[in-house]
Amino acid sequence: MYAADPARLEQALATLLGPEFVVSVAGIAPTTPAVPARPAPERGVTHDAPSLEAARRTERQVGRAALRRVADRLGERVDTDRLVLPHPRLTLTHSHGVAVAVGARGASTGIGVDLEAVRPVNPGIARLFLTAAERTRLGAAAPAGSAAPATSPDVLLRLWTVKEAVFKADTGNAGRILADYELCRPAAWSGHATRGGSRFRYRTVQLPGHLVSVAVHEERTA
Repeated sequence: MYAADPARLEQALATLLGPEFVVSVAGIAPTTPAVPARPAPERGVTHDAPSLEAARRTERQVGRAALRRVADRLGERVDTDRLVLPHPRLTLTHSHGVAVAVGARGASTGIGVDLEAVRPVNPGIARLFLTAAERTRLGAAAPAGSAAPATSPDVLLRLWTVKEAVFKADTGNAGRILADYELCRPAAWSGHATRGGSRFRYRTVQLPGHLVSVAVHEERTA
């Protein structure tokens, strides 16, 4: 899997995302306990608090190191250990032993990334982060006679990464929730999202074992 080979993941992501972005990927040692990825684990699953806290510290350290490499490549003079996200040109995500940092080469008013390991998700989470209009559009986009519903687990996981990336791309996201952002065409792997007068462009790519979404803030609210 790419999780065991961050260099391959970095090369693949850089190729798929194109020259607009700088990408750095770091792997977390397999001996480190994995931090459970969101959406939240099923009820009844517990995690040892000290081990979980240690795993989170390790993920943060590895993630900030990846972010530092991106900042250096962009010529950004920032202390990434103290950098507050969201940031106009830098963003970070980590999941299941992999940390991904992405930077925008050109002028940017916000950028976001989300990485998720492919796994089963509960279809019931759709109402937690998708709007009623988005769920309606997904139903209308489902092929006639399709065996898989429009809100199947694989679709929901992709849309979760999109919403997370868009949320991170909004430097004014304080107090916001994922459902505040509306996807114009939720069935598409690339497109636009809006929040009030703000507009975001996003793209999702699929790699073996992972989904990655990157979003850019194109316009600010007047």
